[in-house]
Amino acid sequence: MRTAYFHEDDYCQIELVCEENLAWCLDQTRRISDFATVHAGDDMYVRPSHSVELAARGITIEALANAVAPPLQRYDAVTTGYASIEDVIPNTSAFGDSGITLFASHPDPVIPAIWFQVHPSDEASIASAMTVFAKLAQWRLLLVDWNWGRVIPLSDAGAVEAYLREQAR
Repeated sequence: MRTAYFHEDDYCQIELVCEENLAWCLDQTRRISDFATVHAGDDMYVRPSHSVELAARGITIEALANAVAPPLQRYDAVTTGYASIEDVIPNTSAFGDSGITLFASHPDPVIPAIWFQVHPSDEASIASAMTVFAKLAQWRLLLVDWNWGRVIPLSDAGAVEAYLREQAR
């Protein structure tokens, strides 16, 4: 059985967000950076909700699966946890290859959250991830990497490629 795992702290740390939230995301990345400078790890910043939620796009798990395959293959199960604790997550799917794993929560027909593990290691995995992000651009989305403070419109192939190459280093 093919299983995709994500550490619980990584939930929506690299996520897709509706492009209407661009200014909000840029503001939040600035606030997070300022907060980190002041607190240096002694406190936690909690992001508020987006003004336009991903569910507004009406993306179903079937539409997402069709959009990303190929090159991404669906996993049989998704697990999460920390330390030695690991649980199977219901109503969550994952699709992946050697350069990217996409996770989607789907408790209802419409997906409320899509997040990633991005780990390109060579030209082939960068090309594969570029293909996936180009297919996802149809829904007018931003790739937001909260850990790195990056907000990238999926419609900007050059910026997506630069981000993936930065991740591959």
